[in-house]
Amino acid sequence: MTTWQNYPLIRLLLPFLLGVLYGIYTDASSNMWGWVALLLFFILVLLTRTRLPKNLRLNWIFGLISNSAFFCIAVGLVIWNTTKLQTDYFEQFEEKTEWLIARVSTDPVEKENSFQVKLGIQGVWFDNVFKSASGQVIAYFEKDKAAYFNLCYGQLIAVRPVFKPIQEPKNPSQFNYKKYMSSQGIYTSGYVNTDNYIDLDINKGNLLFQYAISIRKKFLSVLKESGVEKSQLGVASALILGQKEHLDSITIQSYASAGAIHVLAVSGLHVGILYLVLDFLMQWLGKWKKGHIIKIILLLLILWFYALLTGLSPSVMRATTMFSFVIIASGVSRKSNIYNTLAASVFFLLIIDPFLLLQVGFQLSYLAVIGIIYLQPKIYRKLHFKSQLLNYIWKISSVSIAAQIATFPLCLLYFHQFPIYFLLSNLAVIPLAGVILILGLSVIVLGVVPFMSGILGFVLNSTIWLLNKAIMLIHFLPCNVIEGVHISGIECLLLYLFIMLIIVTVKKKKLVPLYFSLAVMIGILSLDFLEDVHLKKHNELCFYSANGALALDCISGNEHVLLADSMFYQNDKAMNFLIKNNWHNLDLKPEYFVDFSTNATIENLYFRKYNSMIQFRSCLVYFLFNGNEQMPNKPIDVLYVNDFKSFIMNKDDIRAKHIVFSNDILEWELNKLTDKNFHSLRTGAYIIDVK
Repeated sequence: MTTWQNYPLIRLLLPFLLGVLYGIYTDASSNMWGWVALLLFFILVLLTRTRLPKNLRLNWIFGLISNSAFFCIAVGLVIWNTTKLQTDYFEQFEEKTEWLIARVSTDPVEKENSFQVKLGIQGVWFDNVFKSASGQVIAYFEKDKAAYFNLCYGQLIAVRPVFKPIQEPKNPSQFNYKKYMSSQGIYTSGYVNTDNYIDLDINKGNLLFQYAISIRKKFLSVLKESGVEKSQLGVASALILGQKEHLDSITIQSYASAGAIHVLAVSGLHVGILYLVLDFLMQWLGKWKKGHIIKIILLLLILWFYALLTGLSPSVMRATTMFSFVIIASGVSRKSNIYNTLAASVFFLLIIDPFLLLQVGFQLSYLAVIGIIYLQPKIYRKLHFKSQLLNYIWKISSVSIAAQIATFPLCLLYFHQFPIYFLLSNLAVIPLAGVILILGLSVIVLGVVPFMSGILGFVLNSTIWLLNKAIMLIHFLPCNVIEGVHISGIECLLLYLFIMLIIVTVKKKKLVPLYFSLAVMIGILSLDFLEDVHLKKHNELCFYSANGALALDCISGNEHVLLADSMFYQNDKAMNFLIKNNWHNLDLKPEYFVDFSTNATIENLYFRKYNSMIQFRSCLVYFLFNGNEQMPNKPIDVLYVNDFKSFIMNKDDIRAKHIVFSNDILEWELNKLTDKNFHSLRTGAYIIDVK
């Protein structure tokens, strides 16, 4: 009989996870937590070594103290890993610092106007004195030949302290880049031109990382030389080597809408395929007396070499660690519990970096694995086919269904979409991804043999072409993805509770958990209904902070008009990052788009635009651009200013309740104004309630 006592690591993991979350979300900073944990462990030792009467039941006390100890340890680890709390954090010397001595800790990523790298701070230089310091920053180096040739992993440079705190999101529901980077211990970023840094001509980076970067570049050139064409090279480099730089936006969008985007990021799927292939090839070692030990060592060495080859990204580290624990547990003890093994890998990773818990990939990968382990066998047993081909198809489908059940609430929470044809896409992705991975690694290993390299390269290129065509076909199917789905964190938790209750109902074949599941679903629907009622009553104008572009949302209930420039509207990257999350959050219907250069009337939303003025319901908005005609001779609700000179010229004629300055109006210009009753979009979006 399965009991809670069979899962000791899971029992201890729960308070540990709560401690991590508490430490992160309360910004804990006191050293008290570590001392409390030590005290609790000392009490536990006393309890275990003290001979107490048998009739004195202390199990619940022991459990309470041990859970409290792991909670405190987790909070302490969060504090220990919070970079800005370190005594030598470089920003503590900010006022004195003349130069930061830093090492390039990542390979440069080429952007449109700069090279992006992470810098690990080694020390600060002031008053002709060097002082050791710690911390990391994101640096954007000016694009020139010197930067291109000098910036490489491990390079030591001196850089001026031009770094500023990463800004909070400026628009409602915008992705919080500051929070994302702070979870990686990075709080500042800055643009570095050629006059603000000096190459110290010293390269002493981690030798393993240096080797991984150089060999990855070499292997990428081997793939190119083997005949993998440009259109397939992006998928090959992402799927085999973990490099996404060569992927184009069309390919990424196609894979995302088909529900196959996970194949383009080296993760558990890839490491799992490699593990299964290696495990099959090494079966003969089991015939030796000590063969299983040799097999464990070889498996671990090859998997970690592959992790190193792909750049030791968080997803690869996570997957390789997970499979390492599985390999060791299965090799040492045939009776090991897979759930305890997974819990051990979670402990290991979070002890090293507790902030991993906030990463979406970390959450999704473990949920997917748990779903596959627990649900897939049960789903697979529901159907059986005489045909081996149909059985194989059903086996792949059951894996996809199990993973999707375990992850779809979290996917709705983070990505606001659900791929309809995920089963169809995974029928192509899972087998072909395995073939591509093995072929790609074979091309790399046999790259020194021209004849074999050419043949394998042709087969690899053809296989990727086939996969791309299959994904494109699914991408263009009607209603391929449900978009714009927004759920809150509470609704996500309730969905998981609903899934668990349904699983209990099926397993126990009792009606009580079914009744509870129905109550939970009624609760979810009630929350959604109340949210819809609330949102349908609100009408507002939202001026987005859109990097200098005009973007105005006129929202009435769940319908809206976006007034913007066509060039900005067609920029999918900007729209997705700055605006669309707000649309998902407000459950808005597809937008009416009005280009600012045109006039338009949308009667059902009480919207009318004529030249430089719009009326939305009872609100009148005037846009003051360079060359505008004279200000209207009547009161207006909102004045949008894009030209400061025109504003000064018309200042005496302005009769507006709200004045909004665009991002193009500089701070020093605004400082000239004595009347501070205005809003600058440089500081963030501006929302006005409309009747």
